[in-house]
Amino acid sequence: MALDLFKSYNVAPHGKCTIQKCDMPAEMKEVAITAVNVAMSRYTEKDDQCGSIKGMMDARYGGKWCCIMSDNGQHALSVTNASGCYLNMMLDNVKVTLFKCPIN
Repeated sequence: MALDLFKSYNVAPHGKCTIQKCDMPAEMKEVAITAVNVAMSRYTEKDDQCGSIKGMMDARYGGKWCCIMSDNGQHALSVTNASGCYLNMMLDNVKVTLFKCPIN
């Protein structure tokens, strides 16, 4: 399935992906990883990459998605996320945290 998503965006996987923590369903996780790969293939600036990832997740799953990226390998955060909507991963040396904010 992930390969099909990459083909639809005409990108190859960007690099080695290591999932550090994820409570997303498998299909959502594959979409999120694809969104990260697409953004990193299309843009060089972290602001643009985060905006692209957030936009893809908002469009696909609705709601208020947030994306945090760091390329120094370390960042700290504490967030409240909607259940089943959290991903923390490394893609090569870039750390990506993606989550959906709970809607009150």
